[in-house]
Amino acid sequence: MTAAGRRTTAQKRVLAAGALAVALITGVAGCSGSDGDATKGTQGGGPGAKKGPGAAPQAVPRLIGDGSTAFTGAQPKQPAWQRLKPGEAPPQFVVFSWDGAGEDSQKLFSHFRQVGKKYNATMTYFLSGVYLLPEDKKKLYDPPQHGAGRSDIGFNDTEGIRATVRELRGAWQDGNEIGTHFNGHFCG
Repeated sequence: MTAAGRRTTAQKRVLAAGALAVALITGVAGCSGSDGDATKGTQGGGPGAKKGPGAAPQAVPRLIGDGSTAFTGAQPKQPAWQRLKPGEAPPQFVVFSWDGAGEDSQKLFSHFRQVGKKYNATMTYFLSGVYLLPEDKKKLYDPPQHGAGRSDIGFNDTEGIRATVRELRGAWQDGNEIGTHFNGHFCG
C-alpha cells in the first residue's frame, strides 16, 4: 500500500471514530432526562407554549407477556400491605366489579368512578376491546366462530373512545384495577 493509501485509510478511521464519538455523546445527552432550566417549574414549557399533546415518552417501554402490554411504572395510590401478626384478623374486602368499562352515552364508567371516590372504594373495571374500536372500523374485529365486525355489545364512536381512554387513565391513576374482558361478549 502506498503512503497516500495509508494516509487515506488512517483519515477514514479518524473520521469514523470522531463520528462515533459524536453519536455516542449526542445519544447520552438526549437520554439524560434533563430538560435544562427552560421548563423547570412550569407545565407545558411556560407562557406562550403550544397547547396540545405532551411530548412522547423518551424511555423504551418494558413489554409484558406477548408484547401487547407494557410496564409504565408503579401504579399510584396502591395500599401499603403489612404482614399480619399471629392472631390478627385479616382485612375485609368487598368485591364490586362490573364489565363494560366503556364510556358511551350512558356514562356508566364515569358514574362508577365517582361512586368509588365518594365511598373511598377501589374497583376493578373490565374493558372490552371493542369499546376502543369505532363502529366504522368494526370489520377489523374478526371474532372466533362469528363473522367479522360482529359483537353482542356493539362498538363505540370516536368521542366515546376518547372518553373511555380518559376514564381508563383516571381509573388507573386513582388506584383501581383494569381487567380484560372478552371482546364480543358472546354468550352461549
